[in-house]
Amino acid sequence: MAANFEPIYGLSEDENESRVLRVKVIAGIDLAKKDIIGASDPYVKLSLYVADENRELALVQTKTIKKTLNPKWNEEFYFRVCPQNHRLLFEVFDENRLHYSFPSLELRGPNLFQHDNAPVHKASSMKTWCVKVGVEELECPAQSPDLNPSEHLWDELEHRLHPRPPRHPNISYPTSLMLL
Repeated sequence: MAANFEPIYGLSEDENESRVLRVKVIAGIDLAKKDIIGASDPYVKLSLYVADENRELALVQTKTIKKTLNPKWNEEFYFRVCPQNHRLLFEVFDENRLHYSFPSLELRGPNLFQHDNAPVHKASSMKTWCVKVGVEELECPAQSPDLNPSEHLWDELEHRLHPRPPRHPNISYPTSLMLL
């Protein structure tokens, strides 16, 4: 049985036929390189679901282990479950990846996500997050930057960050240069 100071996630204590499941996340071995320096900042997310409803009951995560592909967590979690009705999902994430930043966003009101059907935008983790936080997807033809206002914003931002020096109208500038 779990010690008194350990939280038990999932069902309440009075649920019939429930059991306490002790889960120990020990380590990761040869994880994928996700950072530019060839390492990763991994953590594990554990989600307890009601199997038939695909409804999340509990969500916990390990601490992040910085700059490693072989993290050692050695963390224990306790879940009160009905073995026939619940599923536990383990997912390993990198702390610096974009999808990790999304849960910290405070979204209010109706939200719409417009994208260009790039694989990263159509990933199952992205779709799951959109459903979870209530972001509606705006259908858009693949590779259509003219229909995507964010492409125009990026273009404007690039021009403002990297302005070109003004050219003098009376000087002809070379269009190519050959060095010998």
